[in-house]
Amino acid sequence: MARILLVRHAESAWNAAGRWQGWADPPLSGEGRRQAARAARRLATSPDVVVSSDLTRARQTAETLAGAADVRPPRIDRDLREYDVGEWTGLTRAEIERRWPGAIERWEAGHLHEATGGEAAEAFVERVERALRRVGELAPDGTALVVSHGGVVLRVVQLLGGPVGAVGHLAGRTIDIDAGAGRWCLGPPVDLLGDC
Repeated sequence: MARILLVRHAESAWNAAGRWQGWADPPLSGEGRRQAARAARRLATSPDVVVSSDLTRARQTAETLAGAADVRPPRIDRDLREYDVGEWTGLTRAEIERRWPGAIERWEAGHLHEATGGEAAEAFVERVERALRRVGELAPDGTALVVSHGGVVLRVVQLLGGPVGAVGHLAGRTIDIDAGAGRWCLGPPVDLLGDC
């Protein structure tokens, strides 16, 4: 059985500015680099493999964690990207609300299946599931640390019947995958910063 530690990246420059990122590619902020270093010191389990989204904020976080765990450089998987938020990219919550009144509320409630000009929810789920199956194949009897995005963590937790809520930086969930039985189980929370 593969164990996946699925976590959100450290703080990016746009997180610090309150901007929606989606597929935009800002780097980690200074605080984000400090968070990644702190998480690397706290990493209790040395994973067999580290896998990351291709976006810079996740990749930089994964490189720091992989270096501390003394595992080869992270494998990059584009399917682990955040949800593409289309025309909302780079805007603050207030700016989105002004341009599309009520859209964020409908989207968060599951009544809007894509951000304006963004990715369809079904396509997002399909690519994330593909990516996690591949990760499970990389460490079929071991542990994989996956650095992705808040939207990815939230959607996986939701699909596996867990409680949905805010995902802090370098926090997430454990997922056990039994590829032979086709079974995915939601495990305990992961918090590499100890802030949750």
